Amino acid sequence: MSGGEKPSCTECGTPVEKYSLVRGEARYCLRCAGKVPLLPCPGCGKNTRMAGPDGSPLCKSCRTKGRTCLHCGRDLPKASLLVEDGALCWPCSRHYREPETCDVCGQSDLFWSHVELDGARRRVCHRCLKKQEGHATCAACRKHRKPAGATADGKPVCKRCLESGCKPFICPQCGKEGIRHSASQCLGCYHKGQVLKRAAQAAAMLQHGWCRKAFGDFGPALLESVPAASALMRIDRYFLLFARLDAAFDAPTKITPDALLAAAGGLDGLRRFAIPYGFLLKEGLIPGMTRDLLADSAEMDRQRHLLESAEGTWFHPLLLRFQGYLMEVHARYERRGWRKGGNRMKLRTVTQGLRAARKFCLAMGEKEGVSGAQQITIDHAERFVAENPGLAMSIRSFLRYLNLKEKLFRKIKLKAVKRDLREGAFLPRQKYLELLRGWLNPDGKSVRESLIGLFLLLYAQPVNKVVRIKLSDLSRDRNGQYRLVFGSAEIAVDPRVSALVDRCLEDRKALSAMDDAAENEYLFTGRNHGGHLTPAAVTHMLGKAGVTAEQLFATSIYNAYRSGLDHPKVLVRAFGITTATAIKYMQKIDPQLVHEIEKKAYRAA
Repeated sequence: MSGGEKPSCTECGTPVEKYSLVRGEARYCLRCAGKVPLLPCPGCGKNTRMAGPDGSPLCKSCRTKGRTCLHCGRDLPKASLLVEDGALCWPCSRHYREPETCDVCGQSDLFWSHVELDGARRRVCHRCLKKQEGHATCAACRKHRKPAGATADGKPVCKRCLESGCKPFICPQCGKEGIRHSASQCLGCYHKGQVLKRAAQAAAMLQHGWCRKAFGDFGPALLESVPAASALMRIDRYFLLFARLDAAFDAPTKITPDALLAAAGGLDGLRRFAIPYGFLLKEGLIPGMTRDLLADSAEMDRQRHLLESAEGTWFHPLLLRFQGYLMEVHARYERRGWRKGGNRMKLRTVTQGLRAARKFCLAMGEKEGVSGAQQITIDHAERFVAENPGLAMSIRSFLRYLNLKEKLFRKIKLKAVKRDLREGAFLPRQKYLELLRGWLNPDGKSVRESLIGLFLLLYAQPVNKVVRIKLSDLSRDRNGQYRLVFGSAEIAVDPRVSALVDRCLEDRKALSAMDDAAENEYLFTGRNHGGHLTPAAVTHMLGKAGVTAEQLFATSIYNAYRSGLDHPKVLVRAFGITTATAIKYMQKIDPQLVHEIEKKAYRAA
């Protein structure tokens, strides 16, 4: 029916403002209603033209006898709105009407009033009505009401507070001073009453007796633990946990850690339900479960989701084998007594390793085109760690598994790279020149020590790599200059350093009594038969010079950057250091260079 069309009589079709008689599907005007015969009501014996749902005579009094409001349940002798399921009183009928638009603000609302505005009757929402009537917040009771006066400092006061002289409100219910909610109670008592009312109403909706009693007792317990206003906001949210437990278990003894986590929405969900969960534990309504059991159950659930998300990919079988390997390590640690705080392989560690492995394999497949474990190389691992520094430790367990259990063409050994440099990592310029001058002009007894120091200071080599230099690694070019392979590219050694290499070879001798220098393959012979100099001996030698190998390494890279080697790949190929190490020092040494590189990459993209 359109907005301007009037209802019409079913019998004669005459438009009417209001029907005079309704019998089933038939609607009658006043004239046609008088033609309907009067019949006695079987309930009271009075004559009536009205009929019941089955078509038999039924008067209005008998029809409304014992009728209640569909929404609030109050007795309803006279209905304000009839719906398909029953009748509604006036306050509840507003919840069932279609929202209408306010003529002032344009906001749709279920509750509206009619006021005279600009010489016309307008429909307005509750907020606009208050604005129209000049409502303001009372300075005494904090209610938003129509002002009836003002305080000495000009603040508005409502009629009730003005009549009471703005005295503090003493609650008749609790006897304490508070904010007035009504004449019979303060705001705090109202909130408490609403919490208990909602707890009782919600408890009646639960199926099992143990859960109904639990939630009924939870309402008063919640009021003891949090303020009443906060409890009123939380009671409906906490009911969700009780409803899920009620739907899943007919007895609290059947609750398991897995089932509890499923009902709460995982370990994170259980944290949000910490108050009701603590109440259930305190009252002994559910079995006591340790935090470790719940955490382990949550980790197993996370692992299952990670594996399910990898189904259909080339690395799904690989992740299954990797998880089995980590779980074996976890079980072995538990058998040997590594539990609780001392557990070295927790289920959380297994989850982190599995998550890092999944992300690594996914990135390798999308960016590098890898479709098998045998195609993974050290370059892939280094690039992944450089892009995801937070996963550096977690990805090592996956690489360790690949080296131990999977058939690879070459082992993948990821070097550890510290992200921060110690204070004093770079040598002062004066100290650097002093060491360089002394090592380039050594006396006859310190040629070997000077050559080792120059390899560390000029070519950014770690100690364990310098002591393992073999005679076969040395070669001469046409000019008699020595060449060495530190990384992937062969580089020419400085002529002054080449001269020291000649002097070292001339004075080279075996340090072991049973060793022969001619048969020892290492440039720097050690005290073990056929062995090389130990890193500890080099560290002792550097200690006498007042420096460390780390300082020499950092200073060497610093000078390389300052000399124009401003691209990390150059240092990687020349000195054999990792990409992550080169990038780390570049970021520390020249932030402006990093900014320019990122800006060029952004413009290119």
